[in-house]
Amino acid sequence: MKDTIDLKSIVHLLLNKIVWILISCVLGGVLAYGYSALAMTPTYTSYAKMYVQGSSAEQDTVSSADVSIRLRIVPVYQEKLSSNDFTKSLYNSLKEDGVQITKNDHVRIRIATNETVADALYVSVASSDPELSYLVCNQITDMAADTVAPMYAGFTLDMLDSASKPVAPSSPNVRTNTILGILVGLVLSCGIVILFYMLDTTIKDADHVTELTKLRFMGDIPDMNENFKGGYSYYKYAGSTSGKQGGR
Repeated sequence: MKDTIDLKSIVHLLLNKIVWILISCVLGGVLAYGYSALAMTPTYTSYAKMYVQGSSAEQDTVSSADVSIRLRIVPVYQEKLSSNDFTKSLYNSLKEDGVQITKNDHVRIRIATNETVADALYVSVASSDPELSYLVCNQITDMAADTVAPMYAGFTLDMLDSASKPVAPSSPNVRTNTILGILVGLVLSCGIVILFYMLDTTIKDADHVTELTKLRFMGDIPDMNENFKGGYSYYKYAGSTSGKQGGR
């Protein structure tokens, strides 16, 4: 096994195998595209935004005390709306409205905060059914205000951006996955080419002999099986009577 390989040798090696590398890239892209487009279940996500409304909501100005309280309230509201109790109430409410959620729907609910807008809550609901994602997200925003109202007197949640029905899947991202497949094919093919080169212990040229033995190279012996000049056919006798060497 070779101990080292310089950058020039790597570039030359990869250029010699460029056809196989390109084939690997195309194959990786095709496999990634096929898996993303045909095998993966599309997921649709509905979004909504809510903000904390304080006791000074009807006033022209917001006091610094209200701002400070809102910043402390938001994480608590987030925990409440992410709790198992709220989820059970949500599912029961949906069931009463005739919306039955099963494991095959793959519903994922996320209640998150954002550092940019510290007193806002972001609701996202993802599922395999766009209509179901919208219904669940809309139900959360409908129930949120009444759920958190008893927690802090004078504060509640109000709508900032209502839920809407998704028209396109949020995942999988077929284009991104295809590009990743191409890159994986490129990296793997290049890695395999370099690995096989490093494991190859055969002598390729005179410089390699000098590098391995640290001895001066004096000359090479021609391949007697070759047909071009210098091979066996060049050195064979032209005839038994001529006594000369080199003719055909």
